[in-house]
Amino acid sequence: MALLSKKPIARVQQFLTSKTDDYENWKTRRILGIQPEGSSDWFFTVHMGWWNDEEEPFVDQWKCIQETLKDPKYREGTIWLMGDFNSQDDVRASNVICNGKNAPVVSDHYGVMITV
Repeated sequence: MALLSKKPIARVQQFLTSKTDDYENWKTRRILGIQPEGSSDWFFTVHMGWWNDEEEPFVDQWKCIQETLKDPKYREGTIWLMGDFNSQDDVRASNVICNGKNAPVVSDHYGVMITV
C-alpha cells in the first residue's frame, strides 16, 4: 500500500486490522494513513479481507477500523477512507477514474469512486 501527496506529509499512522500479524500471510491486513502538512484531514488506504472469510472476515476488520478512528487525534478534520474494500455493500453511485477519460492514468489499475 502507498499514499502519495502533493503536499509534504506531516504525520503517518499505520495499524493492524486483522487478527493475523504475519508478513508472509496474505490475510494480514493493515491500514496506512497520512496527514498532509497544514491540514487537519487524515487520508487512509485499506485492503480489506473478503466479506465471507471465516478466518479474517471483513466485518471484524471494519470494527477495528471504526474503533481505532474514534481516537480524538483523527477527529479534528475529515477522515478519507480509500482502498480495496472487497465488500458487497450497497453502492448508490460509482464513477471510474484514472482511466484516461475521467482523469489521467496513473498506474496499471483504474480507480472507482463510489457513494454508499
